[in-house]
Amino acid sequence: MTTTMTEVEKDALINKLLIFMKNDIEEDGLSINSAWFDFDFEKTQKYYNHEDEIIPEGNALNGFKKQTNISDDDFRIIINICQTHGYVKNDYAGRNYKQVQLTDDGLARAVSVVKQQHYKPQEMGSTNVFHGPVSAEQLQIGNNNTQNIEIIRDNIIKEIEKSNASKDEKDSAMKTVMSFFGSSIITNALGLAQVGLGLKNAGI
Repeated sequence: MTTTMTEVEKDALINKLLIFMKNDIEEDGLSINSAWFDFDFEKTQKYYNHEDEIIPEGNALNGFKKQTNISDDDFRIIINICQTHGYVKNDYAGRNYKQVQLTDDGLARAVSVVKQQHYKPQEMGSTNVFHGPVSAEQLQIGNNNTQNIEIIRDNIIKEIEKSNASKDEKDSAMKTVMSFFGSSIITNALGLAQVGLGLKNAGI
């Protein structure tokens, strides 16, 4: 089955599906082993000498569609991926999704994604102090605050160079410094873009 979904879009929909199931289970106060979801597709049941019967899609599938506007074809891809990776299990064989359960792995991923969505980095106040050979009287983070990070960075590098450690140990320590201060994610989060640039300019 072909799809226009990218891997990023698939991953996002997998997260949404698992969170959808997690929230429903929590609202009812159930365990994952006592909750089943009807994600079955709408189908036509044919009878001999009788009118065909339209069997509507499962209530869980209908609810998830309202949240995501996902098509049947794309949902089939997503639910199959979840089964392959053990995020859900299906009590029915084949392509029937009438009794789908969330697994421990699926619940763990859903909880992890929700925590990540609500994560807020702690602000470092003006009273934070570095102790030891490398110290600063006052550390303030933010574009409009006094920043002693560059001093700390330079002192760390000097202490590494002056240490009695082996060359390999020094190289490893330098890589750690480079990884921390040179990370755009960390420097942007702390408002320290200039520190990252300083490392690059220093060739570290």
